Amino acid sequence: MRKTEFHLFLFCLFFLLFNWPLLTLIEKTRPTAGFLYFYLTWSALVVLLAVIARHCRPSSTDSADQEKPRK
Repeated sequence: MRKTEFHLFLFCLFFLLFNWPLLTLIEKTRPTAGFLYFYLTWSALVVLLAVIARHCRPSSTDSADQEKPRK
């Protein structure tokens, strides 16, 4: 999950999912479907960002190794 390419892919994917033409296509079918689409897509984005943040955070063993002075 630390790969820059994966983060860039997620950015492009969610940028396209929240883009104006796609949102108007969904809104025209049923107004409630547009709200549901927006809510579920936004929730998926928040969950993915939380998973990425948790995996990119250094663990306690990594921080202990970094605090030791090197000779």
